[in-house]
Amino acid sequence: MKVNFVVDYPKIRDNGITTAALRLAERLESKGIDVSINGKGYNYDILHSHATSPKYIFKIKKAKRLGLKTVIHAHTTAEDIRGSFILTKNDFTLDIIGKYLTYFYNNADIVITPSNWSKSTLIKRGVNVPIKVLSNGIDLKEFNFDERKSRAFKDKYGIDYDDILVYTIGIVFIRKGIETFKKVAEELKHLKFLWAGKRYKPLFIDYTSVNKILKNLPPNLNFLGRIDNEDLVGIHCAGDIFLFPSFAENQAIATLEARACSKAIVLRNLPVYDWAIHKENCLIAQNDEEFIRYVNILSKDKNLRYKIGRAAKKVAKKNDINITIKELIKNYEDLLSS
Repeated sequence: MKVNFVVDYPKIRDNGITTAALRLAERLESKGIDVSINGKGYNYDILHSHATSPKYIFKIKKAKRLGLKTVIHAHTTAEDIRGSFILTKNDFTLDIIGKYLTYFYNNADIVITPSNWSKSTLIKRGVNVPIKVLSNGIDLKEFNFDERKSRAFKDKYGIDYDDILVYTIGIVFIRKGIETFKKVAEELKHLKFLWAGKRYKPLFIDYTSVNKILKNLPPNLNFLGRIDNEDLVGIHCAGDIFLFPSFAENQAIATLEARACSKAIVLRNLPVYDWAIHKENCLIAQNDEEFIRYVNILSKDKNLRYKIGRAAKKVAKKNDINITIKELIKNYEDLLSS
């Protein structure tokens, strides 16, 4: 079986979409599937697009004309990009983008999306081809608590072993909740806060707002910028509380990674987190005051952090990337036999 993955900027792992796509490609290859990344020509059985740029529509349509099967991964919905880019500033332009995405996804034989919530939004938007819900998956061997990795990360970034480390991972812009993160750090000055993730420039509508927020940061808060994969695992091992105040997600790979590393997680109340059970495998906040209160509670109660982290780990096991790969291959086989 030959599969061609279409991925935007595959050499730059700065976002969850690229990370998810390349992880899937690597695992498929380990199972004997011949996977190319942005391969030229049409010498394959399945075109699997992880990108939604208009330049790929013609490639998808030609693949279908040639009798190849087409899979489009709906990593993006109009709902989860609201307020992120210039063109998502208002409902009018967001609606145009939503209609375009619906048109794009309807060119597939099947659409794959990572959560039940994103599936429901796609259906409401008019996607009428079969939609399969398939977790992006997590490598439980790679993302697993390791004391040595924790110490190595703390040594590298000058974090005292006795510090309670509150951390998050994500692109630095308003939708990810940077203002909330800063407020929590300002209120809980006895804790250490780290944000790992790249900062983009004026492509985002909130660039000026981001600049204002990043000025006059409290001394206990640092933005690390982009980190490599070794530090990505390291921060999950070193951190004590994973604070994720994002306003919109389709699955949130970072939460998968944190759960796999048995971290106590504090989330915003979003419908996409259908796995989340308040006070059992996470804490769910409704507003900034609750984020502050829950982080403070967790910082003072090691046993509670352990209890929630252990429950989160159990949920993460349901998202084992081996399960994802098995289901993905079955979808491929079903397509080719249809």
